[in-house]
Amino acid sequence: MRLFIGAFFVTVCWSIQVQSSPLAENLEILHRTRRREPTRREIDVVVEWLKRNLPTMGLELCNPEDAYEGLKCPGTDEVDDLCVRWDEICDGEQKCGLRKRELCINTRMEEEGLVREVAEDKCNGDESKDMCDVKEKEPPRCGRDYELNKNFSSVEITSPQYPNSYPGDLNCFWRVKGPPGSKLAIHFLEFDSEANYDYLNLGVGHKCDPVDRMKFAIYKHSGSSLPNPSSLIVNNNEIFTSFHSDYHDDGQGFRLEVSIAETGSSGITVAPPVYNTTCGGKIQIEANEGAVISSPNYPNKYYNLYQCDWLIQLPKGRRMGLRFRDLVTEKGADILKIGGGRKVNENLLYTLSGNVPPDDIIVINYHKGWLRFTTDDSNRRKGFRVQIFDYPLNDCGGSFEVPRDGSVAVSSPLYPFRAYRLNQECLWQFNISNGRKLSVSITEFSLSFDDILSVGSGERPAYDWSNYIIKEARGETMPRPKKFFSSKNSVWFYFRSNDANVNRGFKAEVFDSKLYKPKKKPKKGKRKQPYTDCLHTISREDVYRKITIQSPGFPGPYGPLMECYWIIDIPFGGDIRMRFEYLNTEKHLDTLTIGNGTNPNKKKTAVLMYSGFETPETFEGVFHQMWIRFNSDIKNQFGGFSLTIEPRPYIQCGGELQVPSDGSLALGSPNYPGIYPNNAICRYVVRGPLHHRISVSIAGFETEADEDTLTVSEGCPVTDPDGNNLVLYKYSGRALPVNYQSLPRSDTIWIEFKSNERNAYHGFLLNFADTPLKAVPAEGVGCPAYNRTNPADFITNTGAD
Repeated sequence: MRLFIGAFFVTVCWSIQVQSSPLAENLEILHRTRRREPTRREIDVVVEWLKRNLPTMGLELCNPEDAYEGLKCPGTDEVDDLCVRWDEICDGEQKCGLRKRELCINTRMEEEGLVREVAEDKCNGDESKDMCDVKEKEPPRCGRDYELNKNFSSVEITSPQYPNSYPGDLNCFWRVKGPPGSKLAIHFLEFDSEANYDYLNLGVGHKCDPVDRMKFAIYKHSGSSLPNPSSLIVNNNEIFTSFHSDYHDDGQGFRLEVSIAETGSSGITVAPPVYNTTCGGKIQIEANEGAVISSPNYPNKYYNLYQCDWLIQLPKGRRMGLRFRDLVTEKGADILKIGGGRKVNENLLYTLSGNVPPDDIIVINYHKGWLRFTTDDSNRRKGFRVQIFDYPLNDCGGSFEVPRDGSVAVSSPLYPFRAYRLNQECLWQFNISNGRKLSVSITEFSLSFDDILSVGSGERPAYDWSNYIIKEARGETMPRPKKFFSSKNSVWFYFRSNDANVNRGFKAEVFDSKLYKPKKKPKKGKRKQPYTDCLHTISREDVYRKITIQSPGFPGPYGPLMECYWIIDIPFGGDIRMRFEYLNTEKHLDTLTIGNGTNPNKKKTAVLMYSGFETPETFEGVFHQMWIRFNSDIKNQFGGFSLTIEPRPYIQCGGELQVPSDGSLALGSPNYPGIYPNNAICRYVVRGPLHHRISVSIAGFETEADEDTLTVSEGCPVTDPDGNNLVLYKYSGRALPVNYQSLPRSDTIWIEFKSNERNAYHGFLLNFADTPLKAVPAEGVGCPAYNRTNPADFITNTGAD
């Protein structure tokens, strides 16, 4: 019996026999039959150490995929860009050749703060202390590369411990190189391995087991027979050989000889593999049905060099689920690909290989999909078996489009293989294009008595329940009506589970009524008037600092069937921060909606919708005018909500600002409402729409008296303290000025704020608003003309904490 407990491999040494004396041969046989080969786990520990620690030492592997190739030469000389082999590291001879060694030393001293002695060692290339220390971490390898010549014209390679059985968990490789222009001859003398699991590769080139299949002369040979051909010549002076074994069942191994081929010998030509494509086919799965696909010859071993394509199709609007019953393939070699679409290799979703089938259902959210199973030319396994079926929409809610002349299936979460979870509130919304109507059919129903399903027509549940067709179905009795025709092009499903018991759930289908139309047409529900005596209009002056909006009766429960509005005029250009302190409403059924403008009845202006009990993240955005609407339905009232809206002023030290037409903006001292910095000099220019006067309001003021001052003037910088363009001159203290509201004559305002090196406070908050009044040109208010396109002439922006 074969037990699959994993497949860990090792890199091990090959034993090498060069033509020599009988004594040398006997010593070699004794050595190879007794030595212990390293496991891949041991090798991996070293390789992972190198990958983790080399970067901290300024070193790196030549090839991250092959740690045996050595290290890159350290230092700053990019021209060299050399690699050094492990045997060349710390051998007393400098190979890296840092021609710019002095530059390296100076750079290390300057950038890393090293003393010269340490920097000199860092720049010693492969003879540095770090390189010598790392050499002790050379990955263990039991093989070696060998070069043939006229004196050593052949070499014998055997599996580890030959002629005894080879160990398990091997990944052995060996490379042989002949003289330039020569060809190599390979002659297999013995071969015995576990069929389909322990195998040998042989190919041309220096890289062992390359990706290019055409470089293999012998590919994954296993079993008790010699490879075919057992003797061959390759048109290359360099070959690789590798041998792999797993944990289970072994054999005697192999013995082969590599030699320099005679001049003029003809080498073999590797032909590309030819795949059998007669398997696979087209599969049509009807609604609520399924099919099974398995690899060729399942449950027996599949065939080599097969490429099987299956095209699967369901009715329009459906999606498919795949549930694996078995998966045993050669890992990394025999591969099953899965995708969604009409053509193979279109929209690849999954690639599977090995002997661990997916635990979860694989979902293709399309009514067409494909599978491609490809095997290479060796090592067969049992294969796979997968169940494919019409799979309902069983996530907790969402919005979906029903295709014309099509249908969709919807179910409680996790249906049909598991029961739904506790404490779920799900809302599904279905829509079909204009001109079509929808029909609904409930096909399966089994809920806990405290869990409910409601179904209705329209975009979402009406707060007065006027569009409910199935109100609160529960238990295991099929709802009434279980089939109905909706007079609208949209329907919804609402499902709620409690915190105690669960059950199998429900399944339903939503059809284009042209495809299926039940006779049952529910009556329209009666509309009920909500409580609306909760309208609030909030002016921009009330929002200068921040405001708090709360549900009626907060912190107590809100009432049933409420429709409350807040219309808010946002100051300061509309830049706000909105934060929830509390939110607890009936999810999906009692909602808080936020939109732009002043008309909540315009659906397109809605921006945000909240419900449930999870506190939303802080929202930051721009609303020049905002509406908030709170709706509750006729059943189940909770604690409601509490949120704050805080306008955000401009708080940089200095700058040029523009008041929008019919709008406003705010300017705060640096860090406002926090403490402003010491030793700050901040100058600003605020412009309104051309030829429009702009109003100035001071909403907050707190500075060190007689020390930290604010100056506001019309038009441009103050040149004369007694000039009539002053609005506020060097004002300080902790109270609003008498003229905290003013209407300058110009369309431009100039501001200067200065703080000293001592005490600091919260500073100031100014609001600027556009007015319809015509402005007086700056030259007419005692201010010299200035270039509007070059404000840098009079804006200075400095400050220090």
